[in-house]
Amino acid sequence: VLMAASIKFNGSLILQMMGEGSLRMAVAECSPGYGLRATAQWREPLAEGPLEQMLGAAAQRHAARCVITLDPLDRLPGQQPYQGIVALHDDAGQPYAQLAEVLAQYMARSEQIDTRFVLACDGKQACGVLLQRMPLEGGVADAGRAAASHDAFDTALAVIGTLQADELLATETATLLHRLFWQQDVQAWNAQRDGTAPHFHCTCSRDKVRDMLRMLGRDEVESIIAERGAVDVNCEFCGAAYHFDLVDAAQALLARDVLPPGGAQAQ
Repeated sequence: VLMAASIKFNGSLILQMMGEGSLRMAVAECSPGYGLRATAQWREPLAEGPLEQMLGAAAQRHAARCVITLDPLDRLPGQQPYQGIVALHDDAGQPYAQLAEVLAQYMARSEQIDTRFVLACDGKQACGVLLQRMPLEGGVADAGRAAASHDAFDTALAVIGTLQADELLATETATLLHRLFWQQDVQAWNAQRDGTAPHFHCTCSRDKVRDMLRMLGRDEVESIIAERGAVDVNCEFCGAAYHFDLVDAAQALLARDVLPPGGAQAQ
């Protein structure tokens, strides 16, 4: 949500992480309007600690991966989403210990904006702070304004550096902002009042599963039906179940020729 709110882009932002440690795969998607969905796969016991530990020692061999995808809302026929591989190591080859560090260097390299994240979760909620050095108006500034902007950002960095995870999780936003930046004039945007508060939203549908069956092809679908009697697909994000018997599958395959260019995804 923090990244989607800061990037000028009309579409979905998708974060994917894959590793060989206790965390096998994690996917989080934020669609326009801050609709959220996420899923994860892990091996027991799930390690708690540095990101490198969760992704496994293989992260040092560059077997672990982090990918951020920007999928335009109004994608043209044949147009592919914008996908970028995100580094899990710094320039010296040392692994980042936290997801916040990974996202910060992504913003610095892809958006050319100096960014810092503070993230926290407790199994019931997830909270975060994003701090960015905003460019001065017009892109050109005198030395005095540039120095003042630099000092203000450094001061804000020092302030959020004192923020603890339990404090972030337990404190209301307005109270937290006043506590941290009581010497500054802070303006707050009430997302809930504007109707754009983050909320769960899954984009899976029966039509998308039908398109997936067309992509599989007749031979594969008939093989599944011969073995199981039907095709059953469960959405990994929301758990919705989609059942296609022989007749349903045949109808989907008959419409294969009208599949839009670029294919389709099941979820």
